[in-house]
Amino acid sequence: MALNTTSAMIRTRLTVLFLTIAWLALAGLSSAISHFANILQDRAKSDLANATDSILDITFENLMKNVLEGMVVVALLSALFAIFGIILVIYPSWLQESYESGMYYGCIQFLLSLVVVCMGSYFASHLHGYQTSFEYFDRADQFPYYKIMYYGPVGEAAFGSLVFIITLAWVFVPEWARSLAKGPSRPKSQRGLSKCFSRLGLREGMKQEAFEENRSKFPDDSNMIL
Repeated sequence: MALNTTSAMIRTRLTVLFLTIAWLALAGLSSAISHFANILQDRAKSDLANATDSILDITFENLMKNVLEGMVVVALLSALFAIFGIILVIYPSWLQESYESGMYYGCIQFLLSLVVVCMGSYFASHLHGYQTSFEYFDRADQFPYYKIMYYGPVGEAAFGSLVFIITLAWVFVPEWARSLAKGPSRPKSQRGLSKCFSRLGLREGMKQEAFEENRSKFPDDSNMIL
């Protein structure tokens, strides 16, 4: 039993460690995207102010501002959650002794993955429409801004979806396996009928025992009645 518990704890720590590294990588990617969004926002401001035939418009600048703010939020949340995962890896007794720690970890990861999916999908869908504007900056700076700014949120959305599925499997698959191990349960109607029959049988048995007891105490009652 101790070996099974130890092996389960090792698997849990390895899983948390893998997810912690992944969340740290996501925080780094979000930080890089926010950095490039800040650069493109400043470039858009200067081009709009100095160039008369600029292909950029004010909506691109606002989009870069939204990307900057959104990716900063994702990077901050991912870094904080990764710190929580590092604490659980260093102190595995929290997972072994406190059931709430594992539940908190799973619930926070579930909600955070939804945030990452929504953010990544939203920014990827909006950035795709400004491919011409990105090509202008790519040629000017000789740097693939579009690939980073577009495929970065796409990767984040894919990562969030994967973590979402893993979290659901982590929570519901053990419950499903335990329910299969217990076997099929009877319907409530059958359980209710069995309880009723058992109670009726108990009452009949009690009546029979009382009758036998009275009969043993008064063996000649039948002759007296006759």
